Amino acid sequence: MKKKIFLFNIAISFLLIGCTIKEVPTFDIKNEYAQNLQYTKIKKISKNNKILAIISITYLNSVDSKRWNDGFQNILISVYKNNSLDNQDILKVTMNNNKLTSYKKLEKEDELYEDIAIKNRWSEYYILSYIDTKEDLLSFKYNYNKSLYTYIDFNRF
Repeated sequence: MKKKIFLFNIAISFLLIGCTIKEVPTFDIKNEYAQNLQYTKIKKISKNNKILAIISITYLNSVDSKRWNDGFQNILISVYKNNSLDNQDILKVTMNNNKLTSYKKLEKEDELYEDIAIKNRWSEYYILSYIDTKEDLLSFKYNYNKSLYTYIDFNRF
């Protein structure tokens, strides 16, 4: 009888040891990349089931508040259009109907370029800045043309 109880206890012990949680595997990524990924949104503009443009916006004020909370609302934007590689129209992006205050083209040598979460080799990247507002919802509007546009919204933190 003692043998059966002993064997039963051993069997239960092996069962419980086998079912314990093992260390969860994680990715070795930089914090900046993870933050960029978290605060990046992508939208597409299409007509008749044909994609005309892909827009990617990263809300930089939430990515690194020490660097980007400078009295402006800052975004990183890329636009890929299938009919043209000219991205100068991104300068017409508005935030809550406010026009652009300043912009800077992001070069591949820039340290921020390495941390871009979703890259498109055919796109150019720009940092756009807008005068800060007190609104909690930041709505960025991109106009493809007069009849086609899209909004990308971020909640201020």
